[in-house]
Amino acid sequence: MLKIFAAATLLNFALASVSATTDSPLPLRVLLKSAFSRIQKPMEKVIRSEDEWKKFWADASVNEPAKPLPKVDFSKEMVIVAALGRRNSGGFSIEITRVQKTDDKLKVFLKKRTPPKNSMAIQALTAPIHVVAAPSTSLAVEFIDAGTNP
Repeated sequence: MLKIFAAATLLNFALASVSATTDSPLPLRVLLKSAFSRIQKPMEKVIRSEDEWKKFWADASVNEPAKPLPKVDFSKEMVIVAALGRRNSGGFSIEITRVQKTDDKLKVFLKKRTPPKNSMAIQALTAPIHVVAAPSTSLAVEFIDAGTNP
């Protein structure tokens, strides 16, 4: 009886450790969320180096002078970018809702919002963007559209 209990306990711990390492969401730190950027085309991107980060920030920032570059420790973190590109009015947005690590890839879930039909929205060119820092990994990244609205 004791052997069965010990085996069941070991199996329980083994299963718990497997489920903790697969399909687990990663903590995210928001670096930028805005309706206005200079990213004119839709973009889904992972940045893994300081040089690439500096270039992206200079290209994406709309403020003159540009906002200070957010600090990212690339030995521990990477940057994930989701941008809708240019839109002809307000009411559009994009959000990285979750980043999930599996055994063989990193899944980035995106939520896109569009203005409701016949709604009032600012009549200005916009370019929604969401940029987050997440724990660094060398896994391949898959961007997943988690749906549009609401």
